[in-house]
Amino acid sequence: MAGMDEANVLDMVGGWSAEVLDMVGDWYAEVCRRTAQLVAGWQGLGFVHGVLNTDNMSILGLTIDYGPYGFMDRFDQHHVSNGSDDAARYCYSAQPAICRWNCERLAEVLGSIPNPAAAAAAAADADGAAAAAAAGGGGGASSSVLPPSRAKRGLQVFDEEMDAAYRSLFRRKLGLLAGPAEMAAGAKPAMPLENVQMLMMLAARDPAVLHALGVTQGSLQQQLAAHHAAAKWSSV
Repeated sequence: MAGMDEANVLDMVGGWSAEVLDMVGDWYAEVCRRTAQLVAGWQGLGFVHGVLNTDNMSILGLTIDYGPYGFMDRFDQHHVSNGSDDAARYCYSAQPAICRWNCERLAEVLGSIPNPAAAAAAAADADGAAAAAAAGGGGGASSSVLPPSRAKRGLQVFDEEMDAAYRSLFRRKLGLLAGPAEMAAGAKPAMPLENVQMLMMLAARDPAVLHALGVTQGSLQQQLAAHHAAAKWSSV
């Protein structure tokens, strides 16, 4: 679309229709998703960008403009790679929040762009506006190209992707290649918890009961520990 102005592009896609506005919302959510994946990768590698101004971020989710960057030799959540960052605004632990804040600023800019379709509907007389609303037209149109609801959804995508990508990366670093559900299934004990508790209660009264059943105190303790491990993985 090089060399085309806004009017030509909009003519090509049918103007600021509901479909185009949905595309803007989807595009913003994708920018948030890629940004979250990017910063999750930084956190996993101990990479500190150093200067995360909004103009140093890419909508493609790429690492750019990282002049004063650095990698941590040892873990320090307050590590700063930029010698001029006296307030530690861009320190290691602050990077996810700063990247999310930058996504919020992008939403503000998009939200400040008026939707011509909504402006036209607002300019119509009362009868015309009512007729348009009855026909499912411009009466309900968003006043901007990125309504607050779509901006909020984009930031939710950031939060969800950041959490998922960060957990996945650190599971791989720790050799936990399976996800929490698989780990919980693998840790599932052979004996139901109720049976373990009942046998432990009986053994407290008469230790000979376990011998008669071919069960040992050690095996019961192992089963109890397995239940605790399964519960822990299920809560991850």
